[in-house]
Order: sequence, then structure tokens, then C-alpha cells
Amino acid sequence: MIAYDGETSNSPPHEAAGAAKMTAEKARERMIAVYTRMPVNPAMIDMFTRYFESLANRDGGNLVHCFAGKDRTGIAASLLLHVLGVHRDDVVTEFLRTNDAPTVHILERQSLPRMLAHYGDIPAEARRNLMGVLPEYIDTYFAEISRDHGSIDAYLAQTLGVDEARKARLIERLVA
Repeated sequence: MIAYDGETSNSPPHEAAGAAKMTAEKARERMIAVYTRMPVNPAMIDMFTRYFESLANRDGGNLVHCFAGKDRTGIAASLLLHVLGVHRDDVVTEFLRTNDAPTVHILERQSLPRMLAHYGDIPAEARRNLMGVLPEYIDTYFAEISRDHGSIDAYLAQTLGVDEARKARLIERLVA
């Protein structure tokens, strides 16, 4: 089991300072901020490094999850799909499948009371932006990586230890 003892997302977007009314645009901006920070977040780097090491070296299946199962989980799955050679359009399509999850009601039951206590009423579109995903979330993550490292592959190699040898090992193990 790979776990990180402590907070991995900095502050959740629905618990940011100030209790101003939440709008769809504010929700989107808060989520964009999460995806902007994620590539340099030490907790994320630690978790994703150990995730790829485990995938390359351990037998058996794997399960990736986090509180909501969309942001950190979505990025872990997206990075893996990239490593395995999946086309970027297909990676984004898979990332967006979060919005069709049959368990959205569970996420709402877990998160919505705290969000409503903090902001009061939250319009439906703002809720969707906080609890779902938009293409620009993953696009932001990949853009930050490309800006700072030149490419996703350079980030994977330099930051997460997924060099060509590890990438080949992952492809060998996971692609039929």
C-alpha cells in the first residue's frame, strides 16, 4: 500500500479563506489553482514517484483512490496512460469520465455539507466545477509540466523517476 501521511492537496478548493459567495467561475478558478500547484506539490511528487515504482516492480493489480477519486486519482491514471502511449485526446476523454461516475451522490454526501457550511448556497454549475472535472483542469496540469520541464516525458523522468528504462518496464508489464 502506498499512502501519504498528511495532506496531499494543500487546501481543498472548497475551504479557501473567506466565505464569499461561490460562483461557477470562482469554483473553476479554485480548481485550476489546484491543478497548477499539483505538479510541484511535494506530496504529489512523493506519491506519484512511489506509484510508478510500485507499478514497475510489484506483481498484481493496483487500486488508486483519494477522497473524491477525481483529482489526484485522475492525474495518476492520466500520467500512467501517457507513459503507456495512449494518445493525449484519449487521456483527456478518460479523465472526463469522472463526470459520468455512478458514485457522484456519495461524493456529494461527503463533501457538500462542509461546502454549504462554508459558502451557503452553491449554484449547480459551481458544484459541478468543484465536484467534477473540466478539460482545462488536466490541460492546466500538463501545461505547467511542459512549461517547467519542456515535456511530460521530461517531467516523468526528472521528477518522478520514470525514465526510458522504467517506461519500457511499465509497457512490458501493462500493455497486452
